[in-house]
Amino acid sequence: MIMGSNIAIEKLSKDNYDSWKLQTEAIFVKNDHWNFVTGAERKQEVTGDADNATAVAKWISNDQKAKADIILSIHPSELSQIKNCRTSHELWTKLQNIYESKDQREKQRS
Repeated sequence: MIMGSNIAIEKLSKDNYDSWKLQTEAIFVKNDHWNFVTGAERKQEVTGDADNATAVAKWISNDQKAKADIILSIHPSELSQIKNCRTSHELWTKLQNIYESKDQREKQRS
């Protein structure tokens, strides 16, 4: 289940990446966090200005919500692969690198 919603999706495992990805993408779009996950919404450099500090704090908060949603939607057996990722974008990219290449290898065998 993704935080703040009543939507339940099956946790990511080695066998369900394609469906997991499609469902989580939809949830991030719905919750206005997709740009954080894709890296399109980048954190501003800290300048010391009050407006800048507010924008940076808001970015961190939104990115951490997206990161938490990703982590909470992954089966515990898969978590060790992403433990060093700091942002939702790093997490998403790491998962793509792991599972999309694995899917491609398995499709080539078929």
